[in-house]
Amino acid sequence: MQILLSLPSNLAPHFAELENKPPPEWIAGCDPPGLPLGSGGGMANLLVQAWQQTGAGLAFGTWLRASQKLLLNSGGESRRLPAYAATGKTLLPIPVFRWAQGQRLDQTLLDLQLPQSRSLLEQSPPRIVALVTCGDVLIRSMGPLPPLPDVDVLCVGLWVAPEAASQHGVFFCSPGSPDHLEFVLQKPSPEQIRALANEHLFLIDTGA
Repeated sequence: MQILLSLPSNLAPHFAELENKPPPEWIAGCDPPGLPLGSGGGMANLLVQAWQQTGAGLAFGTWLRASQKLLLNSGGESRRLPAYAATGKTLLPIPVFRWAQGQRLDQTLLDLQLPQSRSLLEQSPPRIVALVTCGDVLIRSMGPLPPLPDVDVLCVGLWVAPEAASQHGVFFCSPGSPDHLEFVLQKPSPEQIRALANEHLFLIDTGA
């Protein structure tokens, strides 16, 4: 499994040395100079950077299927946590959880993200070659996940109340086909969610 991180441009060239996480298992990239690419464009650019560094002459599709790829989007301006904009969201220091095991005093969000993200990718059907996730989200599963479907694109959602969902992207599904996405709304109001809930199930987008 390769772990690909999109980081601030000043950190990306030094990530391997500072964190002792060298290629080819770890690849740190960044958006090119100029206008930001956005989440989707940034992840596509990160894949190309990783392919160019570790592809060894393979065609892109062959390289992509050669091993699973875990992509974390940790660039951006970090407006909600400006003190950590220079390091990227995923290197945010995180206190040890009370009564938790296997944690360290110097741990980062990345240390806590990796086990669940690895597990999710390892449980996926064989043709799921990459997991894209947000560098500022910690997903903690309180139990085993159900079997994951063999699909082209798999989105991970979370059941929440309308008030909480209104602060996120929201997946809407038909009650008759709860495993098929019908449409997505970005930060709809609680009233809009309740109206749509008469005929739809809804979950928030976890970023995975």
